[in-house]
Amino acid sequence: MKGISFIILSMLMLSLASSPAVGTNLWPFMTNAGPMMLFTDEDLELFDRALSDALNTQEDGAVHSWKNPATESHGAVTPLRTFDDSGTTCRRTKIVNNAGGKSATFVFNFCKQADNTWQIVVK
Repeated sequence: MKGISFIILSMLMLSLASSPAVGTNLWPFMTNAGPMMLFTDEDLELFDRALSDALNTQEDGAVHSWKNPATESHGAVTPLRTFDDSGTTCRRTKIVNNAGGKSATFVFNFCKQADNTWQIVVK
């Protein structure tokens, strides 16, 4: 795994360890109950590209869908709101993923870092 999807999984694991309230909401995302755990490498690449494109180029409210015809895994990324957090550009973003008959929807705040990558910010 690489790119933003690896960052998401890493940040979610940290959130699970540091915040019981957040961890409870993220549990389906992190276990076999969550569709992302069923993604192939190609699914992860497609999701990662969709997430990156949505965060970097899509207007608020625009749905950026992705689908892997080989696995039928699919999803959508929707930036909901762009905001400033102490001089940093952030985007509240809805993520919907489906794989292997499982579906999950989450909303995260991503903030753009100095190196132009996006990180999940838990507040």
